[in-house]
Amino acid sequence: MVITETRVGGDRVGRIIEGLPFDVFITTDTIGFAGSLWILWKKEDSEVNLLASTKQEIHATIKVSSTNHSWLISAIYASPRIAERRLIWSNLFEVAKLYNLL
Repeated sequence: MVITETRVGGDRVGRIIEGLPFDVFITTDTIGFAGSLWILWKKEDSEVNLLASTKQEIHATIKVSSTNHSWLISAIYASPRIAERRLIWSNLFEVAKLYNLL
């Protein structure tokens, strides 16, 4: 599961995630008031490997336990500021070059 615009940060993130039905997670703080960006999963269902993260994005590979297929996920929360959005596009081009799962 990917959650964006949580409007939650700091210690509250962990307390909220503890109450959700997931046992593994990746979080990052975003820029501004939106809070943090979360990827949550159950470890018996899938394997998630963090590739890179910034304040606006999380990139990871996911392998579903019941299959032999892996895929790339990019969870994005784009800042309303144009300079920061340009940084996301630059990062996405780099991720595309670096991670070829074919």
